[in-house]
Amino acid sequence: MSFFKNLCDDMNKRKFLADNPVLKAAQLNELSPARIEEIVGQYVGLVTMITSYLFMGSHMLSKIPAARDELVRNIGEERGSLTGGYTHHEILNRELMKLGVKANLTVWDAGTRDILAALGLFVGGGSQSEYFVAGVIYALEATATPELQVVGRILNEYARMRGLPQLITDEALVGRHVVRAASASEMDLSDFFGIHIEAFEPGHRDRFAQAIASEPKVEWSDRVQFATGFRSVLTLMELWWERLALPAGTDVATIS
Repeated sequence: MSFFKNLCDDMNKRKFLADNPVLKAAQLNELSPARIEEIVGQYVGLVTMITSYLFMGSHMLSKIPAARDELVRNIGEERGSLTGGYTHHEILNRELMKLGVKANLTVWDAGTRDILAALGLFVGGGSQSEYFVAGVIYALEATATPELQVVGRILNEYARMRGLPQLITDEALVGRHVVRAASASEMDLSDFFGIHIEAFEPGHRDRFAQAIASEPKVEWSDRVQFATGFRSVLTLMELWWERLALPAGTDVATIS
């Protein structure tokens, strides 16, 4: 599994995770609460679409049955198989709405539309190898935990600006939060972030890696394609977060 560890070590050094520009700008009070609400809406739009990419990937990876089956199981979790029928998207949006953050009503900006279109081509374009697609999916799974930690800290900066109590506990941000809610209908943001950072997202990442590693016919060229797909997503994410950190309405070049 050192192959996957090396990829994740490289990922964690990327600026959008190690020194996120939006989080940095929020800490310096360079973003207004309204702008942060918009950015969170863009993020929610992206993670909502990721379930669609998992579905597409489950078809594209038909020649890697263990990986395909893991994606099907993963999609079930996202759709509420372990949360009493509440989708993960519904829980997050419900709790954001309590703050007045209408993430589900946010109109995707040009940067978000660009990254969504690019990811759609990466996963479902039809011209990529199965292992390139698998690398793309693995990147989406692997970035989920550290990205949630970044977004949780951004939300806490938002709360500070508005004079609200800390929204997400420090324990939740490092995956040590004890969920006290009796059901998904009672989860707050600390519960949501904590359970995803500790269990859901690492589980999705690791089970997918195990599924790929169990494939008996992986060639060196397959590994190269996997790593290329993985790093292609990291490049997209880096550019996307940089654009989100810019003042609203800034005219920037299209992601390519």
